[in-house]
Amino acid sequence: MSFIIDGKGSGSRAAVTDSRLQVESNTRPFLSFKSKGAQSAFALSSEHATAGNGEIFFHMINDNGDESFVIQRVVLSTTVATWFKVFFNVDNAASSGGGVITPLNLNTGSAKAAPITSRGAGALSGITAGNLLAQVYIGAGTAVFEVEEAIIFPKDKGMHIEVDSIASSSKVNVNILGYFSDLEL
Repeated sequence: MSFIIDGKGSGSRAAVTDSRLQVESNTRPFLSFKSKGAQSAFALSSEHATAGNGEIFFHMINDNGDESFVIQRVVLSTTVATWFKVFFNVDNAASSGGGVITPLNLNTGSAKAAPITSRGAGALSGITAGNLLAQVYIGAGTAVFEVEEAIIFPKDKGMHIEVDSIASSSKVNVNILGYFSDLEL
């Protein structure tokens, strides 16, 4: 029997018999794999009854020094037609106001916590403008954005979401699903 070594120094190898290589493929979303195996998939959620335009109602920063936070899905919802602005922060700004959001581990059997600083559920302040990623208009209802691991935050990088052009006294909500990875996908 012969073996093929993976070449990355992990020591993994595959057996080769009769000149055939047996290969297994995983076609599940990577979020599922990270939730089950590494227990490092998380959800962040914030709901806010806004008082009007220009309020930042969600802010998150990756505090993990070893792995990046990779976003799989963003869900925005509102009770009235709303413009949302999504910003990437330039640096680790110190936000205040609102409340602390504790990320929820998607593997409910795991006690592993997410190294993320996140605030929401209220008007936030002390956040630099950052770089505008998107300005999205949503009528009363929900919009789901499957970003398919395209948004990646290394240590001390993150995002915030601002409400723009909205009627006062409406509710807005954000839900984010993501996982930590060393990016050797």
